[in-house]
Amino acid sequence: MKVKLFFFLLCAIIISACCGNEESEIISDNDKVLVEENEAIRQLIANVDNIAQPYVHHDIDTRSWRSFWRRIGRLFYNDACGYAWGMRKGLSWQLSLGCGAAASIFTAIAAKDANVYMTAERVTYQDATEAGILGNAHNQVVCAVAQENVQDLEADVELVIEANDKAANSATATATTRTDVGYVEPGGEAISREIQEEFNFAQTMAKVADLDEANEKAKTLIANTNYCDDLDLLKEYVSNIVEIGDKTQIRLFTRDLENNIDSAGLSLERASILKSMIAISENSYLLWRVEAK
Repeated sequence: MKVKLFFFLLCAIIISACCGNEESEIISDNDKVLVEENEAIRQLIANVDNIAQPYVHHDIDTRSWRSFWRRIGRLFYNDACGYAWGMRKGLSWQLSLGCGAAASIFTAIAAKDANVYMTAERVTYQDATEAGILGNAHNQVVCAVAQENVQDLEADVELVIEANDKAANSATATATTRTDVGYVEPGGEAISREIQEEFNFAQTMAKVADLDEANEKAKTLIANTNYCDDLDLLKEYVSNIVEIGDKTQIRLFTRDLENNIDSAGLSLERASILKSMIAISENSYLLWRVEAK
């Protein structure tokens, strides 16, 4: 009996060790993919300024001008970052879009060094790609919530709920291109918890002083730190669009950067989220009109 018991225990140990090794190999493979993708994104980051250079056609280079737009750049960063935060947290794309819109409006409300208004343009450019449609949907949600009266709004949970409701209504227009994540009807304790977390995120990001601080703060809030390089790429993109300053040239630069993302060897999911972040940021830049006080 003791011999049989020892034999069974030995078999169990061997099987457990084999399973553990197999799991380790799977984890190692996943880690290897992330390492390779992050390296590819870092190479993109290092090259963003070169990609943007042909589209910069002005000579404004004063310290005060750069300092002002460095501060205002957080407005065009926070909404795209909010979308990425939601997606990496496992939220549906609708809730992620709502979070981005809420972060955008919260940041506009909190701006003390500038007057922030919405332009008359609701659809800033026509683009049939998934990322382009999502970027336009972002502006539609912001406009539906703010209704041109940003200064009169209160940054509260009710605003986040409304942003998510408007984002849910945008599902009809975007569903044909957003097949990766299904829509979850708002309601129940889980959704309420997610709304509160979105509010906390938007409120935190609205308090940052400038683009650099926004990027560093976002890295502490994102659910998976393996995707911090995505945020660095977004920061470099925002830095360059405020430098370019022209709608047509920004559109050309964005297309160029999207092509570089497509050829970087990333997974379809990661490339899609990166391009969606950039599209949201571009649309945000074109939606908001900013004047120094």
